[in-house]
Amino acid sequence: MTFDQENPTHRFLMALAIAGLLTFAVWGLWMSIGFILGALGWLASTVGGWLTSASNGMTNIHANVAYVALGCGAVVGAIIGFSVRVDKLWERLSKGKSQAEETTPAS
Repeated sequence: MTFDQENPTHRFLMALAIAGLLTFAVWGLWMSIGFILGALGWLASTVGGWLTSASNGMTNIHANVAYVALGCGAVVGAIIGFSVRVDKLWERLSKGKSQAEETTPAS
């Protein structure tokens, strides 16, 4: 079957076929762009979830380290600030022990 340019029916069918192909091509392009954007969004969401989880874990560890550092800093700061000798402080803290436990037998 050949298309005759002078026949209005053939011209209409050719225009309809071209319009259909263009519509399908534009729709396919639109769906491809949507798929790419959706895939990038999913990837960003997944990686973002991993990074958020890692950040939360790091925050928890950081909080624990900060509390330990704060406690150590308070002890060292009290020793330096109040000029307490460590051996005297240790004596005060270990008053519950008897003198017999702390001394060694003479040789």
